[in-house]
Amino acid sequence: MDAIKELSISYYKLTKTERILAKKIIKKPSVIVESSISQAAENYDVSVASIQRIAKKIGYSGYSEFKFALSSELKKQQDAGLKANNPMSQIIDGYKERIEFLRDEKYYESARRIKNLIQQASNLYIVGLGGSFYVAGYLEHMLFYGTRSAHVISEQERFNYLDEIVTEGDVIIIFSISGAEAILKEYEKDSFRNKGARLVLITMNEETTASTMVDDMVVLPRVPLVVNGANEQDIFIDNNSIYMMYIHILLFVFQVEKITDAPR
Repeated sequence: MDAIKELSISYYKLTKTERILAKKIIKKPSVIVESSISQAAENYDVSVASIQRIAKKIGYSGYSEFKFALSSELKKQQDAGLKANNPMSQIIDGYKERIEFLRDEKYYESARRIKNLIQQASNLYIVGLGGSFYVAGYLEHMLFYGTRSAHVISEQERFNYLDEIVTEGDVIIIFSISGAEAILKEYEKDSFRNKGARLVLITMNEETTASTMVDDMVVLPRVPLVVNGANEQDIFIDNNSIYMMYIHILLFVFQVEKITDAPR
């Protein structure tokens, strides 16, 4: 397990305070590699307990194991001739590794489930708030050329009215990297289900509390968060590219099963 990548991937699962510490560790992992836990805490300006807590939260038994993992990772980078402060390598490797995960059969099977729901939907609503709006719009655009119309919802205000207008047989697809907790928190657990609507969440947060409110959830691999940029500026990699790849898997399923089901 690569400690820096685990911190990056788990970034949005952390509390606000833990995220601040995670950024410091990703920027300067050598502090932990070269220091005792008390020295590292002083250097990062946090408590010893904070470092122990974040190490356990991403899967390590404690500081010693976390320190060893960071040390091994830095050595691996040096042996490969990579510079830890080279964002280009981190961006390319981040995309490459996460896209490879999409080969897993579970993503193809989930695309088949969503394809069936889309085909059966009376009305199809695709929700993408914030940066996910582009993904929602892209799926609507591609489905339109496949003769399936959809409504794109890109504003919180419009989503707030959705539970009042959905009817039995409608399908709502939500794209949310963090897990849609912010947009679903005001609704009762079964508010959409009681009206006969089906809710699908496509996210990158497997621990989202919204999982109990949806009929189907797909958890895609998240590209690592990169913060080792020039001039100490934070660099956030756009996860929408992973969404785009998954949409093309979904469109591929539409096309393949359309050919398979065609009359001979």
